[in-house]
Amino acid sequence: TAKTNFSEERQFNWIRNFVCPEPNLKDKLIVLTIDNQKLLGCPVIISDGEKYRNNRNEFRFNACFIVPAQADALKYEVAVRKLATYLRTLEIDSCFLTNDILKQEYLKPALDKIVKQMNENGQQCSVKM
Repeated sequence: TAKTNFSEERQFNWIRNFVCPEPNLKDKLIVLTIDNQKLLGCPVIISDGEKYRNNRNEFRFNACFIVPAQADALKYEVAVRKLATYLRTLEIDSCFLTNDILKQEYLKPALDKIVKQMNENGQQCSVKM
């Protein structure tokens, strides 16, 4: 993960309600611009009283991309939404995001490949899971 303006504590405090959103922003495209960077996110909430009983009966995450501020957010919307959808499915089917072993062995390498391919090919990437 690269250091961004969004990772600085004062910036994160300002944007945390968008990165870690409330239910009313679920499944909506969020676009924030700070300085020379734009954050695009698609928050996901998975409700399951049995699986997530220790986490208020739900699991929340936000699939985000950080792109240059001048980038057209709409060009990345499909990719951000697809990533959110795929990660939701992987979590529901195999606890992909909440299982520490799966997260370490597969998620980080997959995200690294996505970033590399997106940087090399624009908006195309393919990662085998």
